[in-house]
Amino acid sequence: MLDSCMLDKTRDLIQKKMNPSSQDGSFPQSFYEIYVKLEKWIDRFPNHQDSGIFNDLALLYLSAAKSYTEHRSPVHLFRLVAAIHVMQKKLFRKTTQPNDQQLEIKWIPTNLLFPFASKPVLGCLVGVNLIDRYELFDEENILLILQKHFPDLKLVKESSYLHPAQKKNHKLFYFEIEKNDGTIFSLKEQLLLKEILEEKIKNSIQRLTPAVFMRRNEEEVCKNILMLSQEITSIDDRPQAVISLEQQTAEEIIFLVTLVYIAPCPGVSLTEPVFITERQVPVKTFGDRLIEAHIFRIHLQRSPILLRSDGSLDFYFARQKAVALIRSAIGSFRDYNGGILIKLQEHLQLFKEDFADVDQELLEIYKRAGNFDTSFVSFRIFTDLKSPLKTEVISDFYEKWKNDKAVFNYWLGAQASSLTCTVSDLKKLMSVGGFDSKNPNHLRTVLCTFMANLGQYHDPKGEGYAFIVDQILTVSKFNSKVAHNDLTVSAFMDFENVPKKQQALMIREMKRLLSSAALPETRDLIQKMLEQTNE
Repeated sequence: MLDSCMLDKTRDLIQKKMNPSSQDGSFPQSFYEIYVKLEKWIDRFPNHQDSGIFNDLALLYLSAAKSYTEHRSPVHLFRLVAAIHVMQKKLFRKTTQPNDQQLEIKWIPTNLLFPFASKPVLGCLVGVNLIDRYELFDEENILLILQKHFPDLKLVKESSYLHPAQKKNHKLFYFEIEKNDGTIFSLKEQLLLKEILEEKIKNSIQRLTPAVFMRRNEEEVCKNILMLSQEITSIDDRPQAVISLEQQTAEEIIFLVTLVYIAPCPGVSLTEPVFITERQVPVKTFGDRLIEAHIFRIHLQRSPILLRSDGSLDFYFARQKAVALIRSAIGSFRDYNGGILIKLQEHLQLFKEDFADVDQELLEIYKRAGNFDTSFVSFRIFTDLKSPLKTEVISDFYEKWKNDKAVFNYWLGAQASSLTCTVSDLKKLMSVGGFDSKNPNHLRTVLCTFMANLGQYHDPKGEGYAFIVDQILTVSKFNSKVAHNDLTVSAFMDFENVPKKQQALMIREMKRLLSSAALPETRDLIQKMLEQTNE
């Protein structure tokens, strides 16, 4: 926020009406040019604008770096200030209820100016009222969206600007994006990007959870070392490891690994750059050998394949990636706390199976539900059950909510993520009334959700792979970005982690993509993957 001295300076500038004789050098020449434009704009639309817009102009020049305004033309900065002022007014008018969240987006195509050239970029101003102090929206949210859904685009370096808003819970954030090849955004691309990116921005506002547990400390490391050393009871025992997520940033995901083994262990080699050794310590003797602990970190690049569709970290998949890296470096080892995670999944499945015996009672809960949450949760449980009542509940929920776009998406996603979902079920979903086969959101909700449903997607016959490849070929005819970025990348992301039999089924479908009229970027990706497998 500005101090009183800065605000007084702004008021003085407004009172003087900014003519050339009053310019005192406090601001660059472009400031005065924009000021004159704003005066004319207010004179033209006196009932819609007010002098508060001059405060927004001064805030921009006082908050942004000098290089920021130098690389942007006065015309563009005028449009940006006007958009900021109008957007603040809209947020004021719309946010009448404390828990009523509003989001406004304004696109501003422009060119960045340099001494000997210019660069086409697409500017985006986002205005949102954060409902409480645990909600977050900043540059990292935009980076995650671009990494996951738009690999051909990137955030322009140092283009982010956070405007000091008049209300504490209002956030006005401006950024610019550009193509990797530096070409201009066509009108068609702008419209498509607007449709897709706006939806992603709406879903990317993070709600932070206050920390409950302390970060890893030395006592915890010592406890893990002692626990793992006690698991070694034979000279032939495999190395034991505890793998835990330590930190994630916009660039990387860091796992802390405590590895305990009988030394010397010829198979243990952690020389790859991805492994950062913290220390090696002797633990205790075992006969004439020594049990040793190796504490190190694994740094994974935050690539799109490690993120869910909403941009959040897919912890389970990222951890699988870390396990695969360790196994490739040291060979077979025991993933101590990984076994605990698998056991939790098994217990959850047993609980769901036991719950199937009370499906009639669950049906009564569904019918008596007095609010959407209870109705949806009971419906969601039914999608995982093998119950004769399942079809009745799915049909009833559809009839009640088929005209609500958001709930209809939930209905699709719940079934695509079901533990009983098959390719046949997907075909029925995609033929139901209301499903638009050219709607990117509908395609992602059904197909990407099914691919994340690992138990069903990786079926032993490979029907899931064949169906998804069919969809890739179909969607590529009218939406190349969804076909490649969302479907192709997700379809084969598990390739290195599935059994050899499943890999063979995947390779069969990859070759089918290569022999068909697939997109060039899809063919390049598949060709590289096949080259790595020597196929």
